[in-house]
Amino acid sequence: MKRVVKEGMGFVVLWFTVMGYLSYYFVGMHPTVCVVLFGTIAVISVAIIGLSQWLSKKWSTLLGFIWVGFLMLLFFNPVSLFAILYGANVTKEVRKVLKPKTYKLVGEKLALYCQSYELLQSPSCGTAYSDSISTWLPKGLGIEEIQRDGASLIGLGGGPLYDYGFELSLDTKLSTVITNVWQLYYYSEGEKKRHLLTIRMDSARKLSADDLRLMKASE
Repeated sequence: MKRVVKEGMGFVVLWFTVMGYLSYYFVGMHPTVCVVLFGTIAVISVAIIGLSQWLSKKWSTLLGFIWVGFLMLLFFNPVSLFAILYGANVTKEVRKVLKPKTYKLVGEKLALYCQSYELLQSPSCGTAYSDSISTWLPKGLGIEEIQRDGASLIGLGGGPLYDYGFELSLDTKLSTVITNVWQLYYYSEGEKKRHLLTIRMDSARKLSADDLRLMKASE
């Protein structure tokens, strides 16, 4: 009996450890939340298994059914299912935009747009500016603002519950008259900004009106 109880306890700990990792990796659940949630569930489950050896078969079975029913209600109610699917979708989109190939393109394009700020604000620019952006932006991201000294992208896929995106800023300490140095960061709600890339660009490099028209024509 003791051997069965020990094996049951080991299985429970292993099961909820795996579930915690899957929740972190695929759903994007915060590591602390994973540890607290699944750690607590594992401890209670182990305690119930240990307690069952002192109860009659009838009461231990009833206690087990109540606990399993509670866990089913906890994870498979509409709110939990929505949170799981929502988190999985956001995590998938975030992984896409955090690929080096993607954020390098985003950073270089944003830097070029910032250096072309005057043109983008001119009346002659028209809709070519906004239309050309859509040709290189990763899915789920939209321009929040572009200024001479930086720009930011916000993750539209996160919706009202979770914001993530890129932030580009001009490094005035490292920049010179000839070369502008830009720093690209990734930000997400509730976490510190993460530095991704340093971009060095000729300060004279700018977009022209013809460049914007060509971008629009290539859509």
